[in-house]
Amino acid sequence: MLSVGPRILAGTNSGGVYFSANNGSNWSKANFGLADSMVVAFGMNRNYVYIGTPNGVWRRGLPELYFMDMHPDSLSLSETENSYDTLYMQSNDNWTINGTLPDWLSVNKLSGSGSDTVIFYSTKQNPNTLPREASLTIATEMAPASPLTVIQKARHAGISSAPENRLQLYPNPTYGALKIASERPVEKVLVYDVTGNLLKEIPIGAKNASLDFSSMAKGVYFITLTGRNWTSNRKMVVLQH
Repeated sequence: MLSVGPRILAGTNSGGVYFSANNGSNWSKANFGLADSMVVAFGMNRNYVYIGTPNGVWRRGLPELYFMDMHPDSLSLSETENSYDTLYMQSNDNWTINGTLPDWLSVNKLSGSGSDTVIFYSTKQNPNTLPREASLTIATEMAPASPLTVIQKARHAGISSAPENRLQLYPNPTYGALKIASERPVEKVLVYDVTGNLLKEIPIGAKNASLDFSSMAKGVYFITLTGRNWTSNRKMVVLQH
């Protein structure tokens, strides 16, 4: 095993080479072009990795060991406040979201390490008749930066979101009990954690309902309410019971 700063290179008897860019928090195989999986010696400087095998020496540029992938590369938010979309990161390095967030957009994290899930959500309703967008980039120390576009839709005829004054969730924050009051029937409620995992799907079929979240841990959750030809996304905070 060899380390240079936060970078660690590990050789194995039969599995080839493993590489970590963040002090061992995340590991990935680095065997591209390596003909022999038995490592007998290795070295690393700021530019190259050198691997000794029974059949010779393999050299690879250090930037080639880094990777970063994200999907999708464009996120779409509805026109309502607290609408959200999820970005899935895959990387073996520390990464950072760069660029200026407009006042209508927020994110649950601006940096991370390795593979992760990032939630973007709108802090304001879009009052415009045209969509608005934010252009950002996600970069690591070594991997090339990738562009990311976040778009908030404009209102349009047909399907619309329940206006703020026609759909209420209260109390919010809550210690567990949450009431729904809507002028239009709510068909179901979907509850997600901040990483985008679906936790609950609750059928409603009424304009008013009382829900019990007392079994859920303290934290922030995202709620999607759907009805006939409308949807609304909200944020819910559960306090310590």
